[in-house]
Amino acid sequence: MVDEIIRDSCSVEVTHLSVHFGLFVALDDISLTLSGGGVHAIVGQNGAGKTTMARALMGLVEPSAGSISLNGKPLPLYNVKAAKASGVEMVHQAFSLPPSATVAEAIEFFHPSRRSLRPFSSIALSENVQQRLLAVGVKIDPTARISSLPVETLQSLEIGRALMSHPRVLILDEPTAVLAPQESEALFARVRTIAASGVTVLLILHKVREVLAVADTVTVLRGGKCVAASLPSRSFDERELSQAIIGQGLPTESQRSAEVGDNRRTTLLQLEAVSTQKNPGDASLERVSLEVHDHEIVGVAGVEGNGQRSLVEAAVGLANITSGTIALLGQDVTKSSVTTRRRTGLRIIPFERLSEGVSTSRSLWENVVAGQLAIGQNTFGFVSPRKLRENARAALDRWSVKYQSLDQPAGSLSGGNVQRLILARELGEGVRVLVAAHPTRGLDLGATAFVHQTLSELSESSAILLVSADLDELFALSDRIVVMLAGRIAGTFLPPFDRREIGAAMVGAHLEASH
Repeated sequence: MVDEIIRDSCSVEVTHLSVHFGLFVALDDISLTLSGGGVHAIVGQNGAGKTTMARALMGLVEPSAGSISLNGKPLPLYNVKAAKASGVEMVHQAFSLPPSATVAEAIEFFHPSRRSLRPFSSIALSENVQQRLLAVGVKIDPTARISSLPVETLQSLEIGRALMSHPRVLILDEPTAVLAPQESEALFARVRTIAASGVTVLLILHKVREVLAVADTVTVLRGGKCVAASLPSRSFDERELSQAIIGQGLPTESQRSAEVGDNRRTTLLQLEAVSTQKNPGDASLERVSLEVHDHEIVGVAGVEGNGQRSLVEAAVGLANITSGTIALLGQDVTKSSVTTRRRTGLRIIPFERLSEGVSTSRSLWENVVAGQLAIGQNTFGFVSPRKLRENARAALDRWSVKYQSLDQPAGSLSGGNVQRLILARELGEGVRVLVAAHPTRGLDLGATAFVHQTLSELSESSAILLVSADLDELFALSDRIVVMLAGRIAGTFLPPFDRREIGAAMVGAHLEASH
């Protein structure tokens, strides 16, 4: 097991490190020292330079100035092979294992066992990989397809893959961005075990509560500069650390009214006994009935994989409905296309902003106007690129997207700015129902507060179905919360919300009555 492997701890020293991308300064004269072993958090808003610094340590980006040393020995810069040879490993926020491969095939691809040149045997490979995974504390069926694994298992496998190299420094970039709260707690327990074995763990995190729960030291980056270098986490409380990250007055989180919904309100989205075909990545819906009214935010909670994606896909027209009906603004859209539903007023913030929300290789203006062109909004059969660019610029500026050129690819934006771009496109004219899936996943404090405020304001004129793995977010925004379990609605809750009751519904437990 990983806690039985004691490694020599490795200190990390970064000296006057700068990284420039053209005229953009991603890191500006960063200096800090991380002692060997322990858990070190690197925090900051989107675009602060956290991932750039991690990628510089991994040899993936070329510094413009400065140096990096491990235990006093200079680390060759912009050289992934040298970084790995020195004991640096990184688990990226976007998982890297090929989805079509089996676990054994994927691990062998990254870490070949270097056996003799005898004929290939899938059975022998599976046995070999299983032994190697168990050695680093990972219990996963080596014959399972990567695409079939739930997100928490993928996370564990990615960390196991990195541990197979026996790293001295392990970097985890936003490891909780795709995990539910209980899964994050399990991850942090594992991180502490890894650190106790002598590995120096660098965590890039956004949530202040998580930082203070797991980290020994905290480094705060803001605008590419280091404003706090490797300070003990006990030096901060949640508000002080938030203040250091934001650098100004803290954003005010939206709080919804605790009033029970008005029966006279209009139903804008209605699912009646809806069932869907089997979904390989999620539980299929089984006779789900749900209404969302105007001026209302309905939150959807649940352990990931219990039907949340199937619910969203059914609502927006991407799922195969086997029974039941779906109505939008009183109109039956059960068999209607995505485009027809968009014309009726449905918009979506998708689960994965980079793979589903934007085309990362296309320009900003093309991404913004894509929704407008899809439904023929205000085009009357004629398309003027100049006018479309003007509209895109106005939308991006209205939503405070930070960009350099309308022609830059969407993939060049930070996560927070990609989310603002999606909001600029989806929340334009005609929106009546918004289906928002994990709208703040991986965003910093400022960007999260902006999205919360946007959703709260939108609900004054529209209906919102909000799917989130963050119970605090659901509690802050929702008028009503439904819990998904195995493709069914396991419970409906009204404010004031009880975390214990909702948590029990999420795992299928039943609390004893308190009276």
